[in-house]
Parts: sequence; C-alpha cells; structure tokens
Amino acid sequence: MDDDSLMSPHQRALILAVIEAIENDHDVHLAVATHFTPPPSTEDTDTVLRILDLPTVRYQRGEPARVVLARILDVLEAAAENEQYTPPPGRDDHR
Repeated sequence: MDDDSLMSPHQRALILAVIEAIENDHDVHLAVATHFTPPPSTEDTDTVLRILDLPTVRYQRGEPARVVLARILDVLEAAAENEQYTPPPGRDDHR
C-alpha cells in the first residue's frame, strides 16, 4: 500500500514538524503554527501528540523523525489490512 493512500503529504509534514518542535524544546503549538500557512488547528496538533504516545508508536525523544513517521505508516497500513501491528523489539530510551 502506498504512503499517500495512508496519509497525505500535509499530514506527514505535520507529524515531522511536531517531532522537530519537541526535539528542539519549542512550544509545539507555536512552532507548528509558524511552520504552515495556513496553520493547522490546535486539535490537529493535539491529535499528533496523542498519536506519538500510542503504545504502537511509542515515540521517544532523540529518535529520528523519519523513523517515527515510518512506524506510524506501518501502524496505519496494518490497520488498513486488518492486521495486528507489533512494534519492532529493542528500541532504547533515547531520553
């Protein structure tokens, strides 16, 4: 399944912007709002923050944003195909 059918380019960019803001200790909502024209809603940014906390995603500070995005796409693809997603073992806490 191709990534564009799972998530739009804008949604992928929003996830990357949220992770970048977290990694740089910026106010996430302000940093993301200044990154896009028009800015995403607060609800969209909050949704990304909730996705990053999902047990299947388990974003950890210091983890490359593209790796996190790939994992989110893997979770979405598994859900679209009615499969169970199991996160790869052995991710270390980068905090």
